[in-house]
This record gives sequence, structure tokens and C-alpha cells, in this order.
Amino acid sequence: MNVEVGDVVYDGSLGCHGLVVEKGPWRSPTYTGGRYREFSNWVVLYDDGNFDIAFDNELEVINASR
Repeated sequence: MNVEVGDVVYDGSLGCHGLVVEKGPWRSPTYTGGRYREFSNWVVLYDDGNFDIAFDNELEVINASR
């Protein structure tokens, strides 16, 4: 499932849950496994009260806003 603003997510890189509050301003190009892919970034409000940037390949949607 694609990440969208308003989704509750689990961030596997940090091991915590959060709420996606904004789509970030850039994309990160990555070449892995013989294929090229771009990852979007997101501003996430985590359950500890901190904001941070996360890429969509690090996030698992737990509860979609739509």
C-alpha cells in the first residue's frame, strides 16, 4: 500500500509508530538488485513526540487515512 498524508505507519528503520503529516520535498534515487527506483520522503510525527523524515521504503502502513 502506498504511503499518504494522514496514514498511521510503522517505521522499520527506527522501530516505532507515527503519523505521516507531510510529503517531503525531494525523492531519493536508488539502484538496487539491478533496477532503478525512486523513494519519496515523508515528514512523520512519531509516538515519542518527535518529527523526522522517513522514506517510503522504510514505512509500513498500519492504518490508511482513506
